[in-house]
Amino acid sequence: MLSGMSTNLYLLHHAALACTACMGAADDAQTNGMNAAILFLLGVTGVVLSLLAGGAGFIVWRAARQAPADAEAMPGEETAWTS
Repeated sequence: MLSGMSTNLYLLHHAALACTACMGAADDAQTNGMNAAILFLLGVTGVVLSLLAGGAGFIVWRAARQAPADAEAMPGEETAWTS
């Protein structure tokens, strides 16, 4: 079984090469287009992750801003935390 797989890999090694966009000429239009697409998708991923982190940071900031300064309210004062 293993020798058959090794033989196939040896005989068909040219099929295991990378695509023409990766192995092609550096100044080819297809290579330039693929590089632009990769950079665009990385940018979109970065923007989405930044928005998620910013939203989470805003929620934490807002919760800290609305929390009472100390754990106990003044006598006779009702707050959302003590009611």
